[in-house]
Amino acid sequence: MERGLITIRRTGRVLAMSRAILATVFMLALLLEPGEPARAVAPGYVLLTVYIAWTVGLTVIAYRSWWWDFHFARLAHAVDIVVFLISATLTETGNDDFSSPYIAFAAFLLMAALLRWGRPGVALTAVSLLMCYSIVLLVLRYNGIHMDIYQFGRRQTYTI
Repeated sequence: MERGLITIRRTGRVLAMSRAILATVFMLALLLEPGEPARAVAPGYVLLTVYIAWTVGLTVIAYRSWWWDFHFARLAHAVDIVVFLISATLTETGNDDFSSPYIAFAAFLLMAALLRWGRPGVALTAVSLLMCYSIVLLVLRYNGIHMDIYQFGRRQTYTI
């Protein structure tokens, strides 16, 4: 039993730290990017700043209490999916095929799901990413905001 508890504790800490580092690197990449994002710059930065604060809080929780980390895991995962898709969409530049954080965040989300909930968690996360990203496309299209359909298709294929 003690060995299982140590594994849970380490997994939560590694995921929390990885989430915080990934969010911080995303923000730094945006700040250092010479090109201006194609969409809403200010809301994207605000959302990402709040998300970084959220990830720091989750990291503190993971290091102090495995129990709270365990109980916040599903909420944190859902927030990760929503914030990632919105912030990536708001802050991407016109030519972001391979410099976009989409693949890195998708890989993180799928690995986090695998470590926490196994194969069923990966499947549910992948389906959630596909559906949520499709909703983002529909919302953008409905509001008359251009999104490259080929880029959308490639990302959906990568997720699958």
